[in-house]
Amino acid sequence: MTRRAPSPAVRMAGIFAAFGILACAVSAAASDTVDRRCYRNDEFTVLVRPNPVGNTHTVRKSTSALKVDCMFEERASDTVIGDDEPYFYVALRGPYLILDYGTSPDRMVFIFDVRTGKPILEASYGGVNVDPSDGGMSDDFRYDDSSLTFWRVTRVPPTAQNCPDIRKRVAGGPPLVILEKSVFHFATAKLENLKARRCAPSQGGPGPPYKINGVPQE
Repeated sequence: MTRRAPSPAVRMAGIFAAFGILACAVSAAASDTVDRRCYRNDEFTVLVRPNPVGNTHTVRKSTSALKVDCMFEERASDTVIGDDEPYFYVALRGPYLILDYGTSPDRMVFIFDVRTGKPILEASYGGVNVDPSDGGMSDDFRYDDSSLTFWRVTRVPPTAQNCPDIRKRVAGGPPLVILEKSVFHFATAKLENLKARRCAPSQGGPGPPYKINGVPQE
């Protein structure tokens, strides 16, 4: 799954409800090609605007004034996440902001606690056929108000025993990695491994170890 560049198309303004999140497509003047969006729940508002490699996410507390909350202006109390970084919005669940990261087929998921502006999870994932940042969910990547279920890229070396496809790998083809189905619980910042594993191709191999609250776990 290759990440597309931020869309230059101007979207018509609209408001819709999805997964308990109020989302607004905010367009500038017709001559402007900037596509901006505002997502909010009862606690927090997230403003999403393109940067050269992805999207920048500005977080502020929600109020009763939708239009004021969704105004694209700098405020001293704002928390800015991913300025000039390849982050892409996936979901806002309470105080937890789920972001997709990267521009290559190898993906990472970041979960930020917007109350601190710091990531509580950083992990490579794979095995998905839909783009989570397009709103797609499946058994391979699914979230709710309390957790995220996904196939985490491990650092376990693939062998003929744990990855039968290794016998079919073409010389010079992409490396294979071992994925483990995992559940990350937001409130406790705990990663639960579900013991199910499979192998999958990867452009760059297993990548960095996953982190919880900034601390490498492997």
